[in-house]
Amino acid sequence: MFDAILQLLFGHASYGKPGGFYVEGSNLFVATTLLFIATIFVGSLVWLYLDAEKRGKSRIIALLFVVLTGWPASFLWWIWLRPPVKSGR
Repeated sequence: MFDAILQLLFGHASYGKPGGFYVEGSNLFVATTLLFIATIFVGSLVWLYLDAEKRGKSRIIALLFVVLTGWPASFLWWIWLRPPVKSGR
């Protein structure tokens, strides 16, 4: 099972090399890049959730807008045209 997951993520994985686990370089780069993009995606959604709350807007509607309309462009649109901060919060 673990070998199948490694094969799916990294392509070629082998325990037979000296030093233990071996992964081809280009596949490791792709996996690292995907992990980096996923981290930015989740971080931007957390920030959006908190920002919508601060501005008095529905947090779920803001999240659905960004996720369903195309993440990087709609996230930048939210930053550019977001409503002003509610006073008293």
